[in-house]
Amino acid sequence: MIASRGFEPDLTLFECLGNRQGANNDGTGTVAADISTGNAFDSYLALNLAQDVYRLYLTESDNTAVDARLSDGFTQDWRDVAGSGRGGALSRFNRRCDRS
Repeated sequence: MIASRGFEPDLTLFECLGNRQGANNDGTGTVAADISTGNAFDSYLALNLAQDVYRLYLTESDNTAVDARLSDGFTQDWRDVAGSGRGGALSRFNRRCDRS
């Protein structure tokens, strides 16, 4: 349970083709502890990245990326309204990649 002073964030970074580049749930050892709870649940993500187009998703800790591709969706993805069986709106997200 997260105290009323915050929530437990999760960071997931995808490159423009939808491949996961990194993720972090707890920055324990890197981020300061919350003064009211003593927990260090803030996320921290530091990566050496090539020049590209990236998308960073901020979600709560119980809504993480299902697998290594953005098209795989998240554990609490929106309902599959189109009947595709491939998850919700995030699975049908426009993944155009302009690397020019």
